[in-house]
Amino acid sequence: MAKVLIVDDESSLRTALGELVKLWGYESVLAENLADAWEIVSKDTPDIVLTDVFLPDGTGIDLLTRVNEQNIEVPVVILTGHGSIEDAVSAIHNGAENYLTKPVEPQRLKLILDKAEEKRDMQAEVRSLRKQLKKAGTLGQLRGRSPAMQELYALIESVARTEASVFITGESGTGKTLIAKTIHDYSRRRNKPFVAVNCAAIAPTLIESELFGHEKGAFTGATQQRRGYFEEAYGGTIFLDEITELPIELQGKLLRVLEENRIRRVGGNSELEINVRIISASNRDPKQAIADGKLREDLYYRINIFPIHACPLRERKPDIPFLAQMFLEKLCEEEGREHMTLNENVIALMKAYQWPGNVRELRNVVNRALIIAKGDIVTMNSMPDYLKKEVNLDDLAITEEPVADEPVLDSGSESEDEELVGSVAADHGSRSAAKGSKGPGGSGGPLSWLPENDMTLEGMERVMIRKLLDHHDNNKPLVAEKLGISLKTLYNKIRKYDL
Repeated sequence: MAKVLIVDDESSLRTALGELVKLWGYESVLAENLADAWEIVSKDTPDIVLTDVFLPDGTGIDLLTRVNEQNIEVPVVILTGHGSIEDAVSAIHNGAENYLTKPVEPQRLKLILDKAEEKRDMQAEVRSLRKQLKKAGTLGQLRGRSPAMQELYALIESVARTEASVFITGESGTGKTLIAKTIHDYSRRRNKPFVAVNCAAIAPTLIESELFGHEKGAFTGATQQRRGYFEEAYGGTIFLDEITELPIELQGKLLRVLEENRIRRVGGNSELEINVRIISASNRDPKQAIADGKLREDLYYRINIFPIHACPLRERKPDIPFLAQMFLEKLCEEEGREHMTLNENVIALMKAYQWPGNVRELRNVVNRALIIAKGDIVTMNSMPDYLKKEVNLDDLAITEEPVADEPVLDSGSESEDEELVGSVAADHGSRSAAKGSKGPGGSGGPLSWLPENDMTLEGMERVMIRKLLDHHDNNKPLVAEKLGISLKTLYNKIRKYDL
């Protein structure tokens, strides 16, 4: 049974409304002033609040404001005895669920209460689904199941319900823009614009005009009035990415804008009110940026009300296979490819690599692998060489791989491989004969195909592996099979002989 708090200083109306909502199956709780109402809301949150605008010790708008400030999720319906459009607009602007004019029309009241209850139930269901999604590894556009990501999700949900300024730090490619967008999407401003600005991508001479707009004729080329990003974001969120790249003199103007909530267009004489939430980000250490003169200290303290750090990918390695497979599936869908998977060797390599480019680099590697892979399994042959060079493959449990994603033109037969050995022998024998070589490695001898200056087993092995790799178009799994060794052993020999 939903509980309705009715707040009104008129005893008869308060009692009558209480009896009316009981007839509709609601539980009623009554309060005659703001203080009593707030005590009830803060101790035992009702499901719906129905409050008069004018109360002996304040207003219904005051109650609504306190509910919002404390992040209490309860729909508030405002009663006004004067039918004033100003009261209604003010109530809705402050986040009221709806408003009613006195005398109250019972059917309209019932409709509003039923819709409020329906919305409350839906929000509870959304919270439950959101909790399940977080465990599954997703929040908004963010993905990851690691403890670091679960902690990040909790921070986002906490700050999203407030109006606090957020400062996101982290390396390039860690998803700072996605964090900012998720905060916006979970805030009360979600239905208003989200405007992202990369401060490093705008010329210093244009950044003030881009942020605050300009009037016609303000400078050469200003042929008409233009709204800036702060005006475009009215009611919503503005995301200032790489804020430490803003010219230091403009940072002072930005600080004044944030403190006064007013802007002046370039070339303008009047000030305009703004209503935005600011989220900032930087891949620099803010303390170091202050020391280097790249960030004003007073601006930093103004925008750093709620700091969030985006973890690099190397610090949340359990997320790497999850993210890589997710990228692979999404790219397969975009390219019209059949479902593909990553084999164990690729996953081991990815988890061992340090990913200096973070999630952005991971996505690029997966995209490249999709292009190269020929079968439905992505193997080590589709991984870029620089990843393999950065990782000690000897430390990985490399297993033999399928040949599916190698472009095999002709796998060759056993007789062809015997012919290949013969060609190696003939090649080395002829070169030895040309030089008049005598002895065990000379022309026509059983070991004439050995390297001229290396009669060791290693020299013989190096030549054979090189020739087989060339003959089989660098198809390492096939060469390993021909040599009767594991793929890991072949990789080790390739590195050993610098092939």
